[in-house]
Amino acid sequence: MATARTFAKAQRETTVNADLARTRRLPTSAAASPLQQTIAASKAADSEVDARHNEAVNAPLLARSGTAAGAAAGVAAGAARAAAPAAASTVEAPQCYRVESATGAEASWGDVALPFVLALDAPATRNSARVLTADGKESDVRAVFEHRAGDSLLFTMRRIGYTGTLAVGEPGDVRAGVMRSAPSALALDQVVVTAAPTAEPRRAMRAKASAAASREDSAAAAQRRATPAVPVVVRKVPCGR
Repeated sequence: MATARTFAKAQRETTVNADLARTRRLPTSAAASPLQQTIAASKAADSEVDARHNEAVNAPLLARSGTAAGAAAGVAAGAARAAAPAAASTVEAPQCYRVESATGAEASWGDVALPFVLALDAPATRNSARVLTADGKESDVRAVFEHRAGDSLLFTMRRIGYTGTLAVGEPGDVRAGVMRSAPSALALDQVVVTAAPTAEPRRAMRAKASAAASREDSAAAAQRRATPAVPVVVRKVPCGR
């Protein structure tokens, strides 16, 4: 079972890396994306808070030496601590991205048709996103995202009954992307709950579960290979309520 899962994971990474490589073939603007600016602002705010914390620690020592500069540093450090929560809140502004077909062809991510909107409610501190329909309505699809090389993004679908990924290229006014999704290999009606077994049946059940998991992993890997890649365009849009 472990070998099958490792193989399935390797197959997924191969597909994802190929999709991310495809996104780099389309030209994008050199301007930094709002998401990149948010991450940079967050890092800058952390550095500033650390510097002001050091000032606060050194201020009492300077004050005891009778220097006026020490007192001024202590006042500045206190003001910085008071301003820090406000600075942190500014980097938590939600961000929304409209995902459209790059060719005009009809396609869906899970059961949500293009175009749709990815809503990142707290992009600096959380890695989750909601998927909204084109008219701003909530869908049953959720996603988690991770940063890849060159500040590209990989969204992974969270939806019962479906699997899917959305690879988004490097920052720019318009970002290229590759979308994939398909029905999942394991349906809810295949999950059976029974009473706790005794030792002997438990071993037999483990063996069956291992064989089933291997089949599911192989099926999932084959499904990813068979799922067509849909080229998309990703644009930043205002977040509506």
